[in-house]
Amino acid sequence: MTWLFELIAFLDDNLLAYVSQLVQSYLLFVSIQLCILNINISSSNNLAQQKYLLR
Repeated sequence: MTWLFELIAFLDDNLLAYVSQLVQSYLLFVSIQLCILNINISSSNNLAQQKYLLR
């Protein structure tokens, strides 16, 4: 019967490692997306400023 608990503990540890890896990957993806969005916003702001100055 103890092997069952050992198996559950083993799977639990692996599942935790897998889920934390998944969360880390997702957070990395989100931060990269936010960086890209930030770059796009700042470049469009620069374009708007240039158009305003050229008027």
